[in-house]
Amino acid sequence: MTAIDALIATGQSQKASAYLAKFSKLVRQVLQLSEKQLISLEDEINTLKLYLQLEQLRMQDSFDFSFKIGEGLEEQVEIPPMLLQPFVENAIIHGLKASMKDKKLIRISCEKVGNKVFFTIEDNGVGRKTADINKSSIKHHTSMGIKLTGDRLKMMEKVLPIKTNYFYTDLFDEKGTPAGTKVTIEITYQNG
Repeated sequence: MTAIDALIATGQSQKASAYLAKFSKLVRQVLQLSEKQLISLEDEINTLKLYLQLEQLRMQDSFDFSFKIGEGLEEQVEIPPMLLQPFVENAIIHGLKASMKDKKLIRISCEKVGNKVFFTIEDNGVGRKTADINKSSIKHHTSMGIKLTGDRLKMMEKVLPIKTNYFYTDLFDEKGTPAGTKVTIEITYQNG
């Protein structure tokens, strides 16, 4: 809402209108999907694309994103709703927003190997060490999105035939300078 207010205040009513239309569509999608324990990967990706488009508008198109999904997985795979969004949000807020790079990018990929599905979210931002330094300079900052997602997944594991895990990989350029972060999310389907 703050982004919409800022656009209106600066006389960018067309951008504010576009933002509001996407925002209302995202809210409807999230509400509809939140009633389900599992949703299609296609629904998750469509919701995530809307979220990313909103963030692009808010950050004045300062980053790009791409998806690479294994053939047929959008229809075959079911996952908990809003699984990827908190990780993508962290990549934007803590990695890309602080970056001074001209070309900021988030890449999201998905592949299936046997009964496991692997999601990768990779950004070319400032990296976790620099992001931690930046966070520690902000008083009263508490990051809850990933913790809440982890807690939610552990609860879902009690009622669904899935096991989940996620881990981070720090990325570096050829000089050893932090060059982003990669998050890998693994879902193991117990009965398939």
